[in-house]
Amino acid sequence: MNTKLQTTAAKAISIEQEVENIFKLLTSNAAENTVVVKERAPIGKACKAFIYAYKRSDLLRQKREEAEYQEYLRQGYDKAYIAKPFLAKPTIIYAFYPSIENPSKLGSIAIYGIDVASIYLLISKRRSLFGHAIARVSFEKGIRPFVDVKLRPQATTQG
Repeated sequence: MNTKLQTTAAKAISIEQEVENIFKLLTSNAAENTVVVKERAPIGKACKAFIYAYKRSDLLRQKREEAEYQEYLRQGYDKAYIAKPFLAKPTIIYAFYPSIENPSKLGSIAIYGIDVASIYLLISKRRSLFGHAIARVSFEKGIRPFVDVKLRPQATTQG
C-alpha cells in the first residue's frame, strides 16, 4: 500500500489541515491530464471544503470558449445569439464534513463522480481512505448519487 496514503492519520489535526494534506496527496498522484482544485465551502454550510478533479483538456476548452464568448460580447453581439461557452465538469468531487463527536476533526467524506457505483465498490473493499480508518461506506442519493464514507474517530494525542 502507498505509504503516502497513511500520512494524514498519524496525528489528530484540524479539518483544514486534513483537506490541505489530501489536496497535496491528490495533486502529487494525479494523472498528467488531471487538474486538482481545492475550494472552501460557503460559510453556513455543513461541508467544510471541496476538492475537484478536472480533465486538463476540459479546462483548456472552457477557457478558450469563455474568451471567445467575451470577445463576441465586446464586439456588441447580443448574448442571446451567442453560443454559451463550454463548462468543464469535475470527474470526481470530494466534500469534507466534520465529525459529529468533535466538529474540529474530519468525520466523513462524500464522493461524487461519473461512475459512483465503481467508486463505491472500490472504497467498500478498503479499510482506509487517505490514511483514515473507514467506519462505514454507503451509497446515497441526494441531488445526485454519491458515496458517503464515514471515518472512524481518531485518537487524539495529549501534548
